[in-house]
Amino acid sequence: MNFAGLITMLLLGLTAEEAPLAPRAAEPYRVTVALQVSRDPLFTRLFNDSLERQVRDQLASYFGELAVVEVVREHPLIDRLGKQPLEAWSFSREDFAKADFPDKAFVVAIDRPDDLYRIRWRQLDRGLDFLGPSRSRLTPDRLWVAKAVCLALYEDFAPTATVEPAKTPGHVVLRFRGAGRGPRLGEMLRPGTVLQPFSVSRSADGGQLPAAMSNTVLRLQQPVEDFYLARFDTSLPDPWQLTGRTVGFQALRLKTVDGRLRLRLTDPDGRPVQEYSVLGNSEGFDTLEARHRFPPPDRHGWYLPGETFHHVAYLRLSQPNRPAAMLPVPITDDVVELTRKVIVDRAASAKNDYDRQVRYLVEDVRVLQQSQNNLVGQANRLYEEKKYEQLQEHLQLNVATIEKLRVTAVAGVLELEKQIAAEKLPADPLMAWLNSELKAIKNKGEQLANMSRRVAAAIELNNAQSRADVISDLGLQAEGVGDAETAFEKYEQALAEQPDQPDLRKRLERLREVWRIKDGTHQQAREFVQGAWKSLEVSKLDTNLSQAQAHAKTLESKGDFLTLRQLMLTTNAHMQTVTELVSQLANNEETAGKAEHERFAKLLGQLAEFHTSLSKSVDELRAAHQSAPASQPEPAPAAAKADEAKP
Repeated sequence: MNFAGLITMLLLGLTAEEAPLAPRAAEPYRVTVALQVSRDPLFTRLFNDSLERQVRDQLASYFGELAVVEVVREHPLIDRLGKQPLEAWSFSREDFAKADFPDKAFVVAIDRPDDLYRIRWRQLDRGLDFLGPSRSRLTPDRLWVAKAVCLALYEDFAPTATVEPAKTPGHVVLRFRGAGRGPRLGEMLRPGTVLQPFSVSRSADGGQLPAAMSNTVLRLQQPVEDFYLARFDTSLPDPWQLTGRTVGFQALRLKTVDGRLRLRLTDPDGRPVQEYSVLGNSEGFDTLEARHRFPPPDRHGWYLPGETFHHVAYLRLSQPNRPAAMLPVPITDDVVELTRKVIVDRAASAKNDYDRQVRYLVEDVRVLQQSQNNLVGQANRLYEEKKYEQLQEHLQLNVATIEKLRVTAVAGVLELEKQIAAEKLPADPLMAWLNSELKAIKNKGEQLANMSRRVAAAIELNNAQSRADVISDLGLQAEGVGDAETAFEKYEQALAEQPDQPDLRKRLERLREVWRIKDGTHQQAREFVQGAWKSLEVSKLDTNLSQAQAHAKTLESKGDFLTLRQLMLTTNAHMQTVTELVSQLANNEETAGKAEHERFAKLLGQLAEFHTSLSKSVDELRAAHQSAPASQPEPAPAAAKADEAKP
């Protein structure tokens, strides 16, 4: 492995140790094609023999070293095809466990309805007990039948991989079987490829039991050395958590397309549901807006959106008085039909409109936060690439769009405050969180607007001071998320560009003093924020909240608003995780499930209160520090000197 690969592994938090499930990179796939040709007189023995030979030879050429392919016209799968239509097949664990079953099998049926040659097929994967969708294609050309079969199977072939969690948030690492066997695998694994993850558990007899992970999809990104990085979207609170029975995780590539979606919601008794609001797009959960709302369902409960989805539909299902459920749906056919059972409170819409509006606003504010964070990241990239005109245009357009959405959200909060006063509703910690975050979004928007003006000045004047101003703005954004090291780096770059900036030099001096470890309790508080609190499992948040609050008081007493801001942002991320968990538990009618729902709903309110208090402390400390004169740092206590340089 070269130096770049080693650095990448360190950034991802990986080690050289093998995953619990071996990726089998050097092993080819064993593939059986069970070929059934109808008894149409046009399918002569000579044609069938030629078809079998052409399919075998062409598939061997297509797959190369990646797969060992056999083509047969007698097989138990063909016997089953004579008893049951391909579309109606289902498979049990016993079917896959038979000793003569290959790694993968394709059942192919060829017939000739309406003077066209029809090819129908279905894929089976033994290792993951996976039965793919039934697919078909037509061709009028008799000489093209073998080619059409080979293209269909090669395009539908589903490579498998082991899945390892990465420290990069929202990502996993995939190691594919057959990765060391020629270039064919890389041709199948393009960025954006959709995969279905599976959890693999130990069976009672010591074997392995794979199970598809619900409401979770992977999107492939770039390859890095001998593995791929993939983003995951899920409604599960901690999808990669290992248990006593879990061996590990695997994934299988899905053949996804651009297609339509038909969604039907029913209650547990199968009756159609009309009360849910459904939003969906192909970009991601954090980009869902009111314009993505599906039309109301028909009387049978079918939601029929008019748009076409690109490979994945990201759905948000919400009902008054219930947290939203997030549902990623792979689009594997021209039309995908999905039926989902939900819990319904038929009177919820009438009795608790307030709660519904609060949840919508919380989700809208999170979208605004993510949009601003994405804008800052894009601004850094464009500036580093010296694309100043594109940067200025990008800032100007997006800042204005985000501000319009913020004004709409503020109006919604004002309406809810009127409703609280009119109906004498109890205080809601989420309302305080909304006001605090909308204020922060406004302040950040003003900073980004100022950056846009500075970039325009830098383009026009092309002098050192203008360039230094833009770099200072990037440092201010880093400071705003508690990233002290990046802020220091940007301010130093600005001073190198234009040394005659006494105010900036003083600001940098003050920030270094804020960041300096004052004593042992200060060190412990920072380590807790950057370590334990950041990596804490959702199930342990409530039992560790009091410890986080105590460390927050320590940081406040030391004036360390940079670490406090890190604590605030991590708490905000935990709020999102808890919100998703509450959504997942909302439909659980069992006693234990209801108790868990109440537990985490209470925790959500506590986290919102904690976040609001942190935001207030950060604002007060930062304002006081900016107005204070720069001073020489006091000597650090002996116990802390060795750790002063640690971030």
